[in-house]
Amino acid sequence: MSINGVLLLKKPIGLSSNKALQVVRTLFDGAKAGHTGTLDPQAEGLLPVCFGEATKFSQFLINSNKGYSVTMRLGWTSSSGDSEGKLTREHLGVLPKRDDVARVTQKFSGEVAQTPPMHSAIKNRGRRLYKLAREGICIPRSVRLIKIHELSVDHLNGEFVSFKVVCSKGTYIRTLVEDIGVDLGCGAYVTKLQRTEVGGFHLEDAVSISFLQSLSKFERLSYLGTPDTLLKNFPKVVFDQAASNKIKNGQKTPVEDAFSESTIIRAYGNDGVFLGLGEISREGLFTPKRLMAKA
Repeated sequence: MSINGVLLLKKPIGLSSNKALQVVRTLFDGAKAGHTGTLDPQAEGLLPVCFGEATKFSQFLINSNKGYSVTMRLGWTSSSGDSEGKLTREHLGVLPKRDDVARVTQKFSGEVAQTPPMHSAIKNRGRRLYKLAREGICIPRSVRLIKIHELSVDHLNGEFVSFKVVCSKGTYIRTLVEDIGVDLGCGAYVTKLQRTEVGGFHLEDAVSISFLQSLSKFERLSYLGTPDTLLKNFPKVVFDQAASNKIKNGQKTPVEDAFSESTIIRAYGNDGVFLGLGEISREGLFTPKRLMAKA
């Protein structure tokens, strides 16, 4: 039986995203699968996993905004940006107050220039940066523009500050925290990181590996969302039988729905079956872009 769908997985601390993926693949009988954006081993939280036909559309989650709940420690720095690295006491004086932290963090709202950390999965000449970092090698990294959509401080307890952030693809939270620490003049590193949101999916709807292991193979299937749940932000258009047949064969077809400009839409047959994604031109012509396999 082919398995197609989206699983909202709650990845535990201490497990890499790839390892979590392999464990879940085994639970679903080795089905074709991929995750939608690496989550650090020392981070926990939402890791959507796509199976079968859903992998065709996983890029839309990979490129989506992510939400995190973060705890940072003030007055210290870490060689890795988190609790796994070598810690150094940077500040012996009075630490910033909550209002000071809140004021500084607002400087990081909007478009921000960020240098990826050495302890990251980015490749340089085929090697992951974190592997180079473990060997004591540091290389120049290109600055990237990322976007912080929301950043709000929850509370401060001594050295520890908790906050929430919603950010664009490619944002490194450890680097964000280090940069905030520099601006505060006291240093900072991440002590806890939890991903709470990915492109409209939320952590409270996710299931753990241990929970999945407690279920039968049949019961696990009930926790898979359909592939088109990845695309709920795109408009939906229903086609008649003749047009559906043309779309299934990868052919262009006219569409009656009016759009002011070219746009990507979800295509469905009049039986409610999801056909795939395509683009409607201003002239009302639908061009298939990524289709579900024929039944």
